[in-house]
Amino acid sequence: MPARNCLAHPPTEWTDAELLDRVLRGEDRAWSELSRRFRPLLYGCIGQIARTAGLSRTDVEEIYANVLWQLVRRNMDKLRKYDPTRGAKLGTWLGMIAVHATYDYLRLRAREPSWLDLTRAHEVEGSEPSALGTLLDLEAEDEGRRIVAELSERDQTFVKLYFGEHAEPADIARRMKINVKTVYSKKHKIRAHVRARLSPSSDAPNPALAA
Repeated sequence: MPARNCLAHPPTEWTDAELLDRVLRGEDRAWSELSRRFRPLLYGCIGQIARTAGLSRTDVEEIYANVLWQLVRRNMDKLRKYDPTRGAKLGTWLGMIAVHATYDYLRLRAREPSWLDLTRAHEVEGSEPSALGTLLDLEAEDEGRRIVAELSERDQTFVKLYFGEHAEPADIARRMKINVKTVYSKKHKIRAHVRARLSPSSDAPNPALAA
């Protein structure tokens, strides 16, 4: 049967199976539709646990970003493992990933020193040159700015957009001419880089950050 015209068959009408197939084939509009379609479900799964644990809105946003990162990393390994023949719907599968990510976040948060807490994001002003207050406690601000200054100009732009202006991933992708999946990947890499540099036990040289 010939493929239907895209205008007659918009992403909102794709079945979950068709959506997943297009996501795995790397279609940016498919990823955008996956995010749009399941965002309420993911936030709902995260929020239910977050409220019980007393997490902030910033925590919830951090967990949501981590869930999306888990979906795109390692060539979308988690999405490729989804097997509809086992009876679970795609939404149920994604919801379980969100639940596990939330509990992982709680366990990690319990082990982290306070200066790595991310709950001060609301204190950052978009005019700050590094916007690193979203990643660091104010006591580490000077060191954080130095670390950000060592990043490439492109990564500094990303930090300003994501952590300073709190721009939407789709907007960042458009402005930086990258795809949405790269936004989550780059966010994770920069955050991990800063954590590693600020860790008292880390003596490793600066890792190169991929675009």
